[in-house]
Amino acid sequence: AHRNMALIEDLGKRGCKTAIVLSSPPEQFAELKTCAQRYSMRLLGPNGLGLLAPWQGINASFSPVPILKGKLAFISQSAAVANTILDWAQQREVGFSYFIALGDSLDIDVDDLRDSKTSAILLYLENISDARRFLSASRSASRNKPILVVKSGRSQQAQLLLNSQQGLDAAYDAAIQRAGLLRVQDTHELFSAVETLSHMHPLRGERLM
Repeated sequence: AHRNMALIEDLGKRGCKTAIVLSSPPEQFAELKTCAQRYSMRLLGPNGLGLLAPWQGINASFSPVPILKGKLAFISQSAAVANTILDWAQQREVGFSYFIALGDSLDIDVDDLRDSKTSAILLYLENISDARRFLSASRSASRNKPILVVKSGRSQQAQLLLNSQQGLDAAYDAAIQRAGLLRVQDTHELFSAVETLSHMHPLRGERLM
């Protein structure tokens, strides 16, 4: 992480427009984003798994697990959950169009992602930084493809762990339903959803979100 600033500065001078930051302490976030903005550079992460794009033959992550090509996009704010899904998908030969772990979403967030090979989207969310923007993008995307959401923090213990206000879970339920998304309740439903969506016929659409 101590090399981040020098690397982003160097990449910016070379014309790089997107960088994946795998590790960064919170006290570095503001400086990191300011440096990237100076060069009109977008940042994925930090503190996420990275990006896997099997249709492009790209594994820009720290995961050694290969993934197959598919029509399901999986986007997660949790690297731990992403790793679990990768291991499970490899055993069951489930493919993906994109597999992205956003981490702390310092810059790039769920609603920034675009793609034409995706027929269904599965989101694992811990928090939503811009609710208005998220709902607007979700309503637009859900017209073209099914979107399932796993929103952590349902129990009181999880809310304390995530430093989330108690009572917000009902609000998330209402917002997700209003946007035309379907909330998956637990990890058992999460695995079932991945397997089910991976066998769906593709629908036309141009945006992940």
